[in-house]
Amino acid sequence: MFRATRGVALAFTLAGAAGAILTACGGGPEPAAPIARETPEDQILRLGSIWESREEENGFRNPPSHIALFQTHVTSTITFQHGERMATEALRYDESVKTTDGVSFHCQAEASTPVSVKFAGNHADAAAVEVRRPTLRLARKCTPSGFPEPILELPQSDARFGLRGDQLVSFAPPSDKRVYLPIQ
Repeated sequence: MFRATRGVALAFTLAGAAGAILTACGGGPEPAAPIARETPEDQILRLGSIWESREEENGFRNPPSHIALFQTHVTSTITFQHGERMATEALRYDESVKTTDGVSFHCQAEASTPVSVKFAGNHADAAAVEVRRPTLRLARKCTPSGFPEPILELPQSDARFGLRGDQLVSFAPPSDKRVYLPIQ
């Protein structure tokens, strides 16, 4: 009987010592760390800070326009900075045009302009960003010279883009078909 009592006493002693060590070392459960939630800006910029869209438009115009047929390639590159409400949009227009009198022109126009950005809540359970570009007037450089519309006028643009996978896809206005891909 002495041996059983001695074993029980030893077990209680070891349990007490372990409890004292755990209490001294803060052995209780640690408080849960708060879960960091990504903002829409974090989600978009995690994929890239520079996004590019390429569009192509073909068509014809009716009189009184001097342009009969056109094919336009537009490249838009937006560079975001974390924590900034302004970004930079670089635009490049590359146009092949045939006038109503049958002359063919190749024209280019470029601009780099500040745009305002607002990283919004979610659209369809995805991060979203609103991009506002001011009205722009770009000088066309055409070959041969003498193009009848030397200035390319771009109206103010207010567009909203939702993050779908690794793309920023325009959802407003509905007529905007731009899709941006991260390039850096």
